[in-house]
Amino acid sequence: MKKREESIRERGVLSVFGIGAGKIELKLPKTAFSPGEKIDGKLLLSLSGPMNAKGLFVRLYAEQSFREKDAKGNMTVKTRRIYDFPLQLDGEKEYPKTAEPLSYDFELKVPESAGQKQEQQSPLPGWLSSVSIGLLQIGGSGPVGLPRWFVEGHLDIPLAFDIKARVQLNI
Repeated sequence: MKKREESIRERGVLSVFGIGAGKIELKLPKTAFSPGEKIDGKLLLSLSGPMNAKGLFVRLYAEQSFREKDAKGNMTVKTRRIYDFPLQLDGEKEYPKTAEPLSYDFELKVPESAGQKQEQQSPLPGWLSSVSIGLLQIGGSGPVGLPRWFVEGHLDIPLAFDIKARVQLNI
């Protein structure tokens, strides 16, 4: 199996799909941040050959799990992205094969509201809304735990798998 994979890689088939085409490394000074704090980081991009891409991006995002009742009344847990801040580091072009990684500095800011539970949104106005949210949470619906925060870097390759890396943060 290993010989077959090496043979395929030599012919460049896997690279066409973005597999084995390169790697991204994220360098952060630390992984624990406070709400409102700046994240000064560096993205390192290494490519095994020239690659046409729509752009190079870094993003700060948060995901949170929510308990919900489905149409049959069964409880399910779904994960939603509750915060997403993308930052473009470089544009659409052919990125060259690299002997040394290409380095991109970036700065992101953790929002002031980070570290708090995401509240269930209610379409009802005023005090009635907070009563309905309270009843939903008693019934078991609503956010589960705190959001999980990540910094992700990716090279957006058209019609192929993107080259990605991510680091989980403690907020």
